[in-house]
Amino acid sequence: MKALVTTIQGDFAHFRVPETTRENLSYPFPPKTAIIGMFAATLGIQKNEYWDENHPLQSLKVALEIINPLKRTFMKVNYIRVKEIINITRGTKIFLPEDPFATELIELKGKEYKKKKDFSKYKMGMNAPFKMNMMKDVAYRIYATTDNKELYDELKQRFIDRKFTFPPYLGHANLLAHWVYEGEYEIKPIYEMDKIECHSIVPFSALDMQRETYDLSGIPVIYNVPMTMKAVNPKKKISIWNMIVDKTDSVFLVRPDEPFVGYFKKGHAYTVKDIEKTITFL
Repeated sequence: MKALVTTIQGDFAHFRVPETTRENLSYPFPPKTAIIGMFAATLGIQKNEYWDENHPLQSLKVALEIINPLKRTFMKVNYIRVKEIINITRGTKIFLPEDPFATELIELKGKEYKKKKDFSKYKMGMNAPFKMNMMKDVAYRIYATTDNKELYDELKQRFIDRKFTFPPYLGHANLLAHWVYEGEYEIKPIYEMDKIECHSIVPFSALDMQRETYDLSGIPVIYNVPMTMKAVNPKKKISIWNMIVDKTDSVFLVRPDEPFVGYFKKGHAYTVKDIEKTITFL
């Protein structure tokens, strides 16, 4: 089996933890959903149009290795509401997709909406300052493979030619990134039952928990991250308001030069020939 190996890096990155609102915290690495989105942008696939289970991108397997030491910083930003999309008829839901802070107005019926819509914070031109948590001086190595040969070959050629339909960025469109193709490498699944050193982010689903338990309050840092998305209502147009997390998994954070050591399920860890790394797919 072969995998495409790329490195993406930038001055700043922000991969929002969905549970946060006024102070947007960031995962220290892009979740699988963000990585798939990066590849979709490379191919020119429109936002959220690739979450159908039959889409070729759903066959893409990715692993992520953190290259640079993790550093955080905060940036104060202002959002100003410049557009309003409201449709008020009897029985019709209210949507304000251009207003990230009026979430309590979404899906209100007419009378409830009228009581709240005149609050100053919902008016046109409102100023909404808040702190955004940013990762600083980031670099990630991404391993990607798929059984879909057509998709694999197209991604490979686009990286070789540096032909990105949409420019690569790290979580936000203004956080542009430099995405470099390292090459194509042979990967081999590991079936031995001994403890394995892994250099990529490790999902719980890849571990043999019957052979070893992990102290969740101990040294390893654990994140619960989204793995796949789906439409709330498949009959409606795909949009940010019509998408929810379909599947999550807990993962161990694996820092640079600090490999994770544990028992893996047979065939869930892979050796990367010539790079001398061990990875597991998200």
